[in-house]
Amino acid sequence: MKKAHSLISKKPSKRMVGQVKSVGSLLVEVGECLKLNKKIPQGLLTKRNIEKVNEALGVVLEPKILKQSHGRGGDKRIGEALTVLGGSLLDGKPFIDDSGYLLCLYNHLGVDVYGSLPTKTDLLKNNDFAFFENYDYVNKVFWGTGRYARAKYFYFPYQYALLNEGDKKRLEVAERRYERQAAKTRSEAAKQAAKTRRIRKNKEVERLDRSKESLAQIKKLITAYCDAGHKKPLFIDTETTGLSVDDEVIELAVCDIDGFIIVDTLIYAEQAIHPKAKRVHGISEEDIQNKPRLSEFTDDLKRLFKDRELMIYNADFDIDMLNRSCKERVSKDAKSIECVMLQYAEYAGEWSDYFNDYTWHSLDQACRNLEIKRVGSHRALNDVMATIKVYKKITV
Repeated sequence: MKKAHSLISKKPSKRMVGQVKSVGSLLVEVGECLKLNKKIPQGLLTKRNIEKVNEALGVVLEPKILKQSHGRGGDKRIGEALTVLGGSLLDGKPFIDDSGYLLCLYNHLGVDVYGSLPTKTDLLKNNDFAFFENYDYVNKVFWGTGRYARAKYFYFPYQYALLNEGDKKRLEVAERRYERQAAKTRSEAAKQAAKTRRIRKNKEVERLDRSKESLAQIKKLITAYCDAGHKKPLFIDTETTGLSVDDEVIELAVCDIDGFIIVDTLIYAEQAIHPKAKRVHGISEEDIQNKPRLSEFTDDLKRLFKDRELMIYNADFDIDMLNRSCKERVSKDAKSIECVMLQYAEYAGEWSDYFNDYTWHSLDQACRNLEIKRVGSHRALNDVMATIKVYKKITV
C-alpha cells in the first residue's frame, strides 16, 4: 500500500496525542529514577500505566520487569534508554534515531521488540489503516556485529490512523491506477522475455550448426583412442572464464604421457570471461561463440577417463572446474587422480613452517627451476605438454 501514502495527509487525533505523551512522561520519569539510582515511585508502576506503554509502543512489557528495579535502584543504561524513548514520544518524533535504545531495552529489560511490533502489512492489509505522513518511513533495530549484522524493520501503532470513507475511495482509485500500471509493466516484461528467449534459441541453433563438425571430430578422436585399448596415464589441463565457483571451462586439452593429443578444443560457455582470465590465456567470447558445449561430449570424456590415471598440475582446481561445467563427476571412474604440482613441491623440498607442508610452485616456476623451455602462450595444450615434461623430469 506504499504507493497510496502520498495521498493521505493526517495528523494524530487529540486522544492519541494525549495517550502517547502520557506514555512519554511515564517513560521519562521512570528512566530518570533509574539513571539517578533512585527509588521508583509506586504510583508509576500501576497496571494501567504498563498497559499504556504496551498499547503505544506495541511491545510486550511485563510489569514485573520494571518492578525488579523498584526499591533498589536500577541500571543507568536502561534509564537512559527509557528517558530517550519517552522524550521522543513527548516531542512527537519517530523512533528511527533511537533504535539503539530499543535494543538496550531488549537486552536489559527483556522487552520483546522483535516479536510483537506489528508490520506495515499487518496494519494495512485490510485497508482500514494508513500512515501519518510525518511517520512514513521504516524504523530499524540492528543486532549482530560486523558482516553478520542484520536489521529488523518494524512500525509503531501510533504511526497509523483509521481511514474514513473519503480516504478509502482515494486508496481504491490509487490501487486501480497502480494495478493498471503493474499490468502494463508485466505485459512489457513478458514481451521482452519472449524476445530474449527467441534470440537465445536462434543463437543456439546457429551455434549447434557451426559446432557440429568440431564436435564430431572430438568424439571421433576419443572413440578411436579408447578402441585402441591404451591404458597410458592421461595429462589434462583446462582454461576457464575465471576462478570463482560460477566460472566455466572454455578450453580443454588431454594428452597421454607420450604426448599424443586426444582432445584439444575450445568450449562454449555462457559465463562471461573475466578480464583477468582473458589477459592470462587470451581467449575471448568471440573465440568460443561457435564451439561445442562441454556437456555435449561429457559421456565421451567419462569413457576416456575410465580406469586411467589422470595427471594434472593443480588437480583440485581443474577437476572441480570440469565437474561443475559438466554438472556431474566426469572423473568418478578414473583409476586415480594425481596432482603433479604436489609431486613437484615434494621434489623441490622447500618446506613451509607456516603451512606445515612443502611449498607449492606454479607451472611456470617449476619449468624455470627444471630448465624446461616453455613453448607458446598460456593455453591448455601448451600447459599439458609442459606438465608432461615436468613429470618426466621429477620421476626419472
